Amino acid sequence: MPESEENKYVIVLLRPPAPPNDLGEMTETEMYAYLGGRLGEAALEVVRFKLEETGAATTQFEAPLGLKSRIEIRRLVSK
Repeated sequence: MPESEENKYVIVLLRPPAPPNDLGEMTETEMYAYLGGRLGEAALEVVRFKLEETGAATTQFEAPLGLKSRIEIRRLVSK
């Protein structure tokens, strides 16, 4: 599927106590590649289901140094 036809998502990484890091817009392919590396396939399936159902998902992962981070994902609605 050409990138122009893919859904677009906004990804925000929340890492307390650091301020949120807006990772910006990603295509569906970019988002799943990024999240697959962070979450693993099982958790990625839960996120995929939430996005299909509601257009938004929040999940968390543990970074290599043991810090827990949360990611918020919202599908952009084209006008």
